[in-house]
Amino acid sequence: MKASLSPRKEMMPTTSHVGPVLRRHRERLGLTLEVVAKAAGITPVALHRLETRQACSRGDTYERVAVAMDLNYDLIVHEAALEARDDPDDL
Repeated sequence: MKASLSPRKEMMPTTSHVGPVLRRHRERLGLTLEVVAKAAGITPVALHRLETRQACSRGDTYERVAVAMDLNYDLIVHEAALEARDDPDDL
């Protein structure tokens, strides 16, 4: 039986879910790691690590990445929260 989710879990995704959401949007937009990383003020290696869950960062870094792609960060967080809610590894 699947555990019920608390309202906090639905509203606050782990940062590990934000990176993959950003990656999907970057790829959908046809943007390279280099272009987005430069616009966000981080290295391509750092961006790759965020996108692939190899590293976490402060929330403002994720927001800078979203802004670099002209994305609404609140919508990115919402999308990540939905994924966190459905991720059995987070239960």
